[in-house]
Amino acid sequence: MKKLIFTVIVYCCICNLKVYSQLIVRNWGFEQYDAIGVEIGWTQINTRQQYILDQDTIIFHSGKRSYSVEAKSDTAKDRGMGGAGTMYLSHTISQKRKIKVSAFIKTKNLTEGAAGILVILNGEKGQVFQADNHEKSPTGTTDWTKYELELPLTADVRSVSFAFVMTGKGKAWFDDVQVMVDDQVVDDKTW
Repeated sequence: MKKLIFTVIVYCCICNLKVYSQLIVRNWGFEQYDAIGVEIGWTQINTRQQYILDQDTIIFHSGKRSYSVEAKSDTAKDRGMGGAGTMYLSHTISQKRKIKVSAFIKTKNLTEGAAGILVILNGEKGQVFQADNHEKSPTGTTDWTKYELELPLTADVRSVSFAFVMTGKGKAWFDDVQVMVDDQVVDDKTW
């Protein structure tokens, strides 16, 4: 039941990008922020407003910034989730075989939850398939580690939503997201 609720919430948060996704600058390393400090190309996810979502200019995997998600200190047991998501809507997934999404994740005192990647394959009438790496999520305090999910692209897939999210107590950092379609790196020019 929790997985279903988790999926519905993330899907709803990400779907509002559908209209604009072709215009978004892909900000894979979280280096670009707008004038008020919001990361460009990503929609923040904070389902119960129990997380502090921020850029970190001290701890990062590469570049000068990472994206951090930290549980507020006096949160209820059911915190929801915090993170960010985006959607890949492109003719370039047509007739392709697979998509792989990866990111580097670092954690500090992560308990009672997970930090990871979620990928949702969307069809004409809704979700076709979804996967996450929460069963292999880092716990406690960990250094930067690359996590990835690979899914097949079937003929009924029209778009791919992906997010990185944290549940539970503690803090997680995310950096250097990479998307590959049929082993080819997706960059701004292929969107």
